[in-house]
Amino acid sequence: MPARSHPDPNCPPRSQPAVDVARAARCTEAIRDIAEDFVVRAEELLHQTHNPDTPATDLVVTVAQLARLTEEATAALVVRQRSQGEPLKELTPALGLTEDRLRKKYYPKTVDLRLASRTGHDANSREAAHRRTPPARRARRTGSGCANPASAWPAP
Repeated sequence: MPARSHPDPNCPPRSQPAVDVARAARCTEAIRDIAEDFVVRAEELLHQTHNPDTPATDLVVTVAQLARLTEEATAALVVRQRSQGEPLKELTPALGLTEDRLRKKYYPKTVDLRLASRTGHDANSREAAHRRTPPARRARRTGSGCANPASAWPAP
C-alpha cells in the first residue's frame, strides 16, 4: 500500500494548499501568548541561577517548562505556516524535520485544541508569576555540619 498523507486514496490531492485565515490568526495570537510566558519563565530561570542555594530540581522544573513552551510555539508556528498556505519546507532546516513529518506531527485540529485549552491557564500563570514571591532559601547546616543528623556519612 503506498504511503499517502491524504486521508482518502479515492480523492485527488489538493491542487493548492488549504488556507485558513482564522486559524492563522489564532496561531499568531497563541505565539504571542507563548512568548510572554517564555519571557516570564526565562526570567525565573535567570533569577534562580543567581541564587547558589537553588536546588537543581527547581532549575530542572523551570527548564522543562521552557521546553514545553518551545514545543507549543513550534506547533503553533507550523500550523500557522500551513494555514497561511506557505510551504513547510521553509521551516524544515531550522526544525530538522521533513515536511511530511511536520505535517503528521503538527496536525492543525489537534494543535488548535491544545492552543484553545491553554488560554485560561496562561493568563493565570502569568498573573501568578508576577505575584510570585522569591523561593525560600534552604536551611543552613548546623551542628555537626551534616544536613541529616541521623546520617551515617561523616560531616564535611
